[in-house]
Amino acid sequence: MEKVNDLKIHVNDYIIYMINQEDFKLKIKNLLIDEIKNIILFKSEDLIHADIYINIKSRIKKNIAEIIKTKNFKDGIYKFIDNNITVLENSNRTLDTIIPPAALNSLKVYIYNHKDDIISSLKDFLNSESIDKKIRLELNNVLNGINPMVSRFINTSNIYTKLKDSINSYLENPSNVMEVINMINSQIDTLTKKKISDFSSSFPTEGRKALITSITEGAIQNIFSNNFIDMSMNLIDDKLMFQLSNLKRNTDKLNNDLNNLVTTFMSSYYTSITASDSFKEIISIISNNLIDELLSKPLIELI
Repeated sequence: MEKVNDLKIHVNDYIIYMINQEDFKLKIKNLLIDEIKNIILFKSEDLIHADIYINIKSRIKKNIAEIIKTKNFKDGIYKFIDNNITVLENSNRTLDTIIPPAALNSLKVYIYNHKDDIISSLKDFLNSESIDKKIRLELNNVLNGINPMVSRFINTSNIYTKLKDSINSYLENPSNVMEVINMINSQIDTLTKKKISDFSSSFPTEGRKALITSITEGAIQNIFSNNFIDMSMNLIDDKLMFQLSNLKRNTDKLNNDLNNLVTTFMSSYYTSITASDSFKEIISIISNNLIDELLSKPLIELI
């Protein structure tokens, strides 16, 4: 029995000795590098179409969709918008500091491209029945204010007709149309120079809440929609594929990085791991079991 124990001790010591030999460590190092490369450099398509990856994506999409529907999420978006509006209100910033110049230019281009529609709408407004009545009433008031006796001999309808014809004629002149468009653009510039607080101060508390609620619901419905979730997941797929492709294109760099990583591991931790009591205990258990199993077999089976 004592000889068996001595044998086990010698075998254990020999295994530890062999594990710490440079040629063995080199084989372990190369094995680690090869296995890590195999994990990293698998086919990108295999990952994207793997069941586990598809299931993970499906669960993520489902969880995001459920979170978006919760009151906590809606309240969080509301608070985020409310806080940002409050910061803007207290910053003395003007509208043109938060509206990109490109957006303002696009608006002006849109107005120019639709100038005919704008003029047509303006004509319809001026020729509407409600405006017609107001202009006639104002004409009567002006004439009566001058001299009631004289106003009896003046035909208000004729004056109104001439006034309306003059306005329509003015709006049909292309140069005048550009003056109207330039005036609109000038008003836009003036408006955007106003402080944000000038606008918000005119909103009653309930109106402000309604505005933020509307922005919140619009953001959730349009930004955090199912299409947004799908688009986000597709972007993740594309980014992952891109990174994996980069790894494959830079195999030399990958080899060098892996070599440095594994070399650092081997020099820093390998010796301390193999010298640890827990590692020696594992080796002892494996080798002792193997020796016991061999000694339990008939000699004929070992030949």
